[in-house]
Amino acid sequence: MVVSHPPDTRALCRYYSYVPLPTQAERLEILKTLTRKSPLSPDVDLAAIAAHRSCDGFSGADMSALVREAGVSKLRDLLKEERDVEEAAVEEKVAASEASGESSAEREAKARASVKAEMAAAKKKARADKLLGVASSGVDQKDAMLIRNCHFERAFDKVLPSVSREDRARYEAVRQDLRASRGHIDAGSDTPKAEET
Repeated sequence: MVVSHPPDTRALCRYYSYVPLPTQAERLEILKTLTRKSPLSPDVDLAAIAAHRSCDGFSGADMSALVREAGVSKLRDLLKEERDVEEAAVEEKVAASEASGESSAEREAKARASVKAEMAAAKKKARADKLLGVASSGVDQKDAMLIRNCHFERAFDKVLPSVSREDRARYEAVRQDLRASRGHIDAGSDTPKAEET
């Protein structure tokens, strides 16, 4: 079955769009937009990240992946810190209960259960305090959640450009071919020439 399109629709189908990768300044604007609601440490320099050699060839989606991976890196750090605190508390409780006459496996199981319960209670209290607007003791929670430069550095190790140098060269060649094939466009301009009558 042959589908007939109106003439104006057929004309639209012959045009291709080429969107170049963002420049350093455009990458900075993309980063500002992506991190607008992210808790960034004051030491994070978005301009330096946008200028980083690893960002060469990054698309907007790659920049988004970079910011997301930096946040995931921070979460991994928080989880590791929590596990370390838990393990230290378990070891302390096991050492304190040595005189109880129980086996080391029993002491460790009891200590682990006790520490988990204490940590769960502390988290519940922190959530309640946050809801009530009560200042929590200890480390400032906002400072503990900040994404730092080290998280972006780790993210650079995981996030790579989605468009290779070879692909970029190929896209540029296609763009040049398309530009040359359109006689109604100046070689140095993307705006149509005025038709002469």
